[in-house]
Amino acid sequence: YAVMALDQMKNIFTIETSFANQFVLILDKGADENQVRNEAFGWFGSKITDIITGEQKYAWVVKGVDDDFFVFEILLAITGLLAGIGVTNTLLIGTLERRREFALLQALGVTPVQLYRIVLFEGLIIGVAGGGLAVLFGLPLSWIIVDGLRLLSALPLTFTPDLTWIGISFAASIFVGTAAGLYPAWKTLQAPVTESLKYE
Repeated sequence: YAVMALDQMKNIFTIETSFANQFVLILDKGADENQVRNEAFGWFGSKITDIITGEQKYAWVVKGVDDDFFVFEILLAITGLLAGIGVTNTLLIGTLERRREFALLQALGVTPVQLYRIVLFEGLIIGVAGGGLAVLFGLPLSWIIVDGLRLLSALPLTFTPDLTWIGISFAASIFVGTAAGLYPAWKTLQAPVTESLKYE
């Protein structure tokens, strides 16, 4: 929302400003909304196309905001999915390149379960590193964005970090990294030791 002079509104948006097409009624406490609505229709007749209450207007605005954030949440989920695929691909390539190394470790007595944990732990480390970097760079960038919006909109916006969501984001990063390591770790268990030793 913005406050603008009528002549500027007309010049920029080509909106007729010689008459009002909307108005607001502030009712006294305890007033009957239905009675006021009926009287308004009686006064103005067909000149009024619709009358909405403050609660209806509020619900409409909240729904619009929720719809916008729903789109952002979908984009966030897609970003997390792509990040998981990227980590899976990285770990899988690394696992295939280290088949001979893993085979030698098994020949020396390392169990397949231990190899599985090694690859899974690598995914965990990637998740922890990614979550730490996200918090490290995300907080300053968020502050810059909010401060920019404050300057552009002249609204009293303040940046207030939410520790709960920061923790959730960090935990989600760890989960994505660990989950992305499941398939590469499983592939490690499927590689025969004899064939891996012959691989060069």
